[in-house]
Amino acid sequence: MILDAVLEAAGDAGLVKAGGRQRPDSTHVLAVTRELNRLELVVETLRAALNEIATAAGQWLAVLAPPEWFDRYSTRPEDSRFPSRWAARIEHGHQVIADGVDVLEAVWGPSAPEGLRHLPAVELLRVWVQQGEVHEGRPRWRDPNYIPPGRIRYCTPYDPAARTGAKRDLARDGYEVHLSETCEPEAHHLIPT
Repeated sequence: MILDAVLEAAGDAGLVKAGGRQRPDSTHVLAVTRELNRLELVVETLRAALNEIATAAGQWLAVLAPPEWFDRYSTRPEDSRFPSRWAARIEHGHQVIADGVDVLEAVWGPSAPEGLRHLPAVELLRVWVQQGEVHEGRPRWRDPNYIPPGRIRYCTPYDPAARTGAKRDLARDGYEVHLSETCEPEAHHLIPT
């Protein structure tokens, strides 16, 4: 909105005109987040949602949550000790996905307090669609070959717009910003993005 007003004012002043020459470019802006592996991402996403639900409807969550959820989700993933064996890590991923499905079903259930399903952290449980699936009626960890590419995959539960971008051999979590510079020979050069 503000940019539109600036562009309109620049056009009125004759600094920018339709059909003029321009030079486009893009740059990557890093997200202010820690890089998470898949297991850390789903644990932290569920942990963030549970914390937001606890703030909004703590009594309801206390009735819903089994005691083992406190052990599983009370600390940040980087402070937790995930299983070291690969098979155990996969099983832990299955459990986190199942717990997330339980939270989503409860939040969308008839006994859920009004507004819980619209909490930002609860809406971000969409990570489950990217990282987990229900197979033969049982929630499970999605095979890595079938997760979405980085440009559409969530990389943090705290910034839903950030994605993983790659250029040549460098991958980063953040945003791609597209810029355009006017480049008429006899005019001012502006970067109206």
